[in-house]
Amino acid sequence: MICALALAGLAFGCGGGEGDSGAKDDGKKSEGDSKGTSDKPAELKRDLATPSGTARTFFAAFKAKDKVAISACVSDTAAGDVGAFKKCEFPPEEFDAMSKEFGTGAVTGERIDGDRAEVDVTWKNEDGDEQKEKFKLAKEGNDWKIVDF
Repeated sequence: MICALALAGLAFGCGGGEGDSGAKDDGKKSEGDSKGTSDKPAELKRDLATPSGTARTFFAAFKAKDKVAISACVSDTAAGDVGAFKKCEFPPEEFDAMSKEFGTGAVTGERIDGDRAEVDVTWKNEDGDEQKEKFKLAKEGNDWKIVDF
């Protein structure tokens, strides 16, 4: 079961574009900054090579409010409520609330069977209560993508 907040926001659709699974780290420092930092947030490193890595990336993307990375974690074949995370077009207040919740997520277990997997996850809801869920993932090329939860 997806938290009630996420369900409320799903009617509006996570609008990032398609993302690749690799981390974008060209080793270059920001222009004019000898330490490699800038006003722009660092791009989130993605790990879609394992089911647990995809789940961790999904949670980290919400914590960073990185809609492109959120979208990259979700399969194009995901339907319904979960499929809405692919577009990531939630109203700002709903997205902020979901980011607060999913940003606390953690992986607690993983089972792989061929090109399918389940990852046990937890996160804290808006009341601070622990939510437990199973992400269902499928292998797509070299990446694991969330298809349901």
